[in-house]
Amino acid sequence: MAIQQPASAPASAPASAPVQQASITEESRYNFRAVAVVGFVVGVVDIFIAVAETRKFTTAARDLHVAQPSVSKQVRKLETELGAVLLERGRAGVALTDAGAIFLP
Repeated sequence: MAIQQPASAPASAPASAPVQQASITEESRYNFRAVAVVGFVVGVVDIFIAVAETRKFTTAARDLHVAQPSVSKQVRKLETELGAVLLERGRAGVALTDAGAIFLP
């Protein structure tokens, strides 16, 4: 997949033009998910989805045929890279946070 370079600014645009703030819309939330996934192996996102669907790290690890500590580490790494807590952890399992619900495809 080729990465497209951004088009250069039109000649009439001043070099110091202020940057407009974007409002959060469904489209920008979709773009957030797409951008956030860049740099991760698809498996990390698959792990997050499995944990979100099963609501348990142990069950997700069993379903994915990987060790539970690996699942925990990968989700924690994803959260660190995104700068947001995606799952609220508790004794009864996990629940999606608002950020987790936005990130979930």
